[in-house]
Amino acid sequence: SDFSPSFGNGEYSELYFISSREGGLTNKKDGRAGECFSDIWFSEMNKKGSWSRPVAMTEPINTEGNEGPVYLNKRGTAMYLTQCKVERKKNLGCGIYVSERKGRVWGEPQLLQVKIDGSSSIGHPTLNHDETVMIFSSDISGGYGGKDLWITVKQKRNVWSDPMNLGSLVNTPGDEMFPFLADDGTLYFASNGHVGMGGFDIYRTSEDENGAYIGPINLKSPINSFGDDFGMIVGKNGERGYLTSNRPGGK
Repeated sequence: SDFSPSFGNGEYSELYFISSREGGLTNKKDGRAGECFSDIWFSEMNKKGSWSRPVAMTEPINTEGNEGPVYLNKRGTAMYLTQCKVERKKNLGCGIYVSERKGRVWGEPQLLQVKIDGSSSIGHPTLNHDETVMIFSSDISGGYGGKDLWITVKQKRNVWSDPMNLGSLVNTPGDEMFPFLADDGTLYFASNGHVGMGGFDIYRTSEDENGAYIGPINLKSPINSFGDDFGMIVGKNGERGYLTSNRPGGK
């Protein structure tokens, strides 16, 4: 599986994505998925517009557990990533971490302090342009079932406010995942709970004048298909983007 791309800089010439292909940090198989544990991979565009052969990131970004999805700020100096820790074949759940880059070296990821109940996992971070607001996906209590989208506001370094649910117009008894905040404030996400074309579909929504998210719009064909469509990202002018799909015609 190759999924959930993320722009690596403001020029959109770097792309990070998640993959369970062999050649990552470990070729051990995740018993639940039947594939290798997912790692974060990196590619960059050359002057001719072609993407380089992807390379897996090294420790401490990738670990022996599952990584991803990720979000990078426009300067490419901070990476917010989902890491699912594993110790002695025991899954410790997933959390959101931040790593800062100095030069070409990424620092040890630091766990973001977001108040959740102990048995829940959080992941799939997306942030606004100044990194003060974060939306993520989680099954924490108080939602509408499955995984919901939640919003939190930065209070101080790595410490965030109590999460607020995005509400019943956005969230459903199904799963809402893979959010992406575009520069214009549009929120793209994937859901298998809204009436769609099949599997996960991609939707967009935005805030009203009171800061509440309005009813989502299904992006329909050709963005969505009868397969799973998710992990969409869009450039600053809204004219170009990338998405993940398992529709026929892929590898």
